[in-house]
Amino acid sequence: MDQRLTLVKEMARPCRCGADIGTDHGYLICSLVEERIAQRGIAADINAMPLDKARQEVIRRGLEERIQLVLTDGLTGIDPEEVDEVFIAGMGGDLMAQILDRWPGSRRSDKVFCLQPMSKGEHLRRFLFQEGFYVEEEKCCVAAGRPYSVMRVIYTGRREAHLPEEEYVGKIDFSTDEAEAYGKKVLAALEKRRKGLAQGTGDRMGELQETEALIQAVKRRMEQ
Repeated sequence: MDQRLTLVKEMARPCRCGADIGTDHGYLICSLVEERIAQRGIAADINAMPLDKARQEVIRRGLEERIQLVLTDGLTGIDPEEVDEVFIAGMGGDLMAQILDRWPGSRRSDKVFCLQPMSKGEHLRRFLFQEGFYVEEEKCCVAAGRPYSVMRVIYTGRREAHLPEEEYVGKIDFSTDEAEAYGKKVLAALEKRRKGLAQGTGDRMGELQETEALIQAVKRRMEQ
């Protein structure tokens, strides 16, 4: 497994049954079950080809009795009563938000979600803040030269107020090299947006000012 999936596994809580959504090759759920972090597992994917790869990995590790393979879109059809913890890695944050929003079990306090967005992390965090989810912990890693964040989330039902920059950097502790690299990636994206807005028409002055404020706020967070 790469550093993304390794960090997801490190942040997981021991559970009765874990569901790996968008399982691809199945490495994560196999490792979780093999090491008994999850007693049982569900490997789900929307496409048959990656699910077949996961099936081969499950068989290779002798985990056929403990991992169920499901061809489905996101969490569709997965019984909330069966699952304690949900793992979603390697998708855009907007797609993750859609998957969580559609699943009947997502707004239950007895579920834990380990989420690793590949892009649009601000979209995912905004959804979580607005819908009453609480980010217990967020850490960063670097895989194949690119920084990512992983967050462990529970549902509380309380829509807590948050600062605009928290949608971009969440609860990240910038004392590590990996977190600093993530912060620099966020800043680069915001500065690219600022440049585009500055070259546009005057009617986007409000967006330009908001983006500049975000850049400064993220910089302050990184310096704390």
